[in-house]
Amino acid sequence: ELFPEAKRRATLQIMTQTRATADVLEVLSLAKEKGISLIPVKGVLCRDLFPEEYLRPSGDEDLFAPEDFDAAESFLLSQGFFVSGGQGTSVVTFASGKTPLRIELHKSLFPSDGSATGELNGFFASPATREYILRSGRAVTSLEPETHLLYLILHAYKHLIHSGFGLRQ
Repeated sequence: ELFPEAKRRATLQIMTQTRATADVLEVLSLAKEKGISLIPVKGVLCRDLFPEEYLRPSGDEDLFAPEDFDAAESFLLSQGFFVSGGQGTSVVTFASGKTPLRIELHKSLFPSDGSATGELNGFFASPATREYILRSGRAVTSLEPETHLLYLILHAYKHLIHSGFGLRQ
């Protein structure tokens, strides 16, 4: 008797994740057209490594704006996003009023407020990027693979020292 509810929830999660993935790819494409540098980290890039993208769900998409945070913030607001939270000076959370997409826009990849991980931002101050072609054929600007892997390891470290982490990465 639990199966129908489990199936309904799984289907809803797959539909929500599929829509959010399509939406973030559209945001990245529009930003690129307007000359706004947004670099996805975690989410959409890690999802591309799974056999089916819905097997790597996420509650938000993390975008890094190392060049011009204010321009990136203005761009998201112009696209109908609204600020739904701010976790300090290094990241602002945006939500779409139309779709399930939530974006965490990062000024820096780690809190720079004197926490134990603030110095890690030095590794990403002027990050090398490249065009990455997703399996869907869509192109995104990403960190170099080695740099993105370093970020994933350091991000796991940040969670480990604060609250723990899972192994889905």
